[in-house]
Amino acid sequence: MKELRFAIIGYGKTGKIRYETLSAMAGCRVVWICEPDPQAIFPTSIPNTCQVGDIFRDKEVDAVVVCTPNHFIKNYVIEGLRHGKHVFAEKPPGRNMVELQEMIDEEKQTPDLKLMFGFNHRHHESMLHSKKLIDSGEYGRILWLRGRYGKSVDADFFSSWRSQKDFA
Repeated sequence: MKELRFAIIGYGKTGKIRYETLSAMAGCRVVWICEPDPQAIFPTSIPNTCQVGDIFRDKEVDAVVVCTPNHFIKNYVIEGLRHGKHVFAEKPPGRNMVELQEMIDEEKQTPDLKLMFGFNHRHHESMLHSKKLIDSGEYGRILWLRGRYGKSVDADFFSSWRSQKDFA
C-alpha cells in the first residue's frame, strides 16, 4: 500500500484532532502544517508554514486537510484540486450555494481526485438517538426541529469568526 502524505491547513482544535487521527493511521503521514498563528505549538518533526501556497506546490503532498474558518474553505478546496491534491475539508461545504457549486464544478474537472467534507456529527450518539426517536413516530409527524450542539459559547464567542456572517 502506498503511503499517503498529508498537509493540514489550519492547526487549531480541529486541525490537531485531524493530525492525531492521521498520525495513528497506517499508511498516512502528515508532512506539512500550515498555520499563521505565531503562538501555535506544532509537532517538532513536522515543517510548518504560514504560506498555504507552499503546500499546494509541494509535489510530495498527496492530500490536504482543510481545518480553517469557513470563509477560506472554498478557495483552499479549489486550489487543492487544481494542484492535484485529494481534499478533505471540514464542514460546511461552502457558505452558500454559489460556493458549493464552484467546488462541485472544480471536482468534476478532476475525476481522479477525492473531495470529502467532515460531517462526523451524524455518527454522534445524540444524533443517532434523535433520528431513532423521529423514525419511531412516538412524537407524531415532526414539523420543525431546533437543536443546539457543538462549539462552546464563552465570553469571547460573539467576537470570534464563528459569530460573524461574512466569515461563518
